[in-house]
Amino acid sequence: MLEKIDAALERIKKGTYGKCLKTGKDIPQERLKEEPWAEERAPADQ
Repeated sequence: MLEKIDAALERIKKGTYGKCLKTGKDIPQERLKEEPWAEERAPADQ
């Protein structure tokens, strides 16, 4: 979990936080509220 948080902090520094790593589209705010370290628009199990 710490690795995911560190990766999210790096994305904040780079200005890419909140963007899906697969599609480049914005991650919905609701998802970021639930999982601030989210890297994709939808959970992996969907």
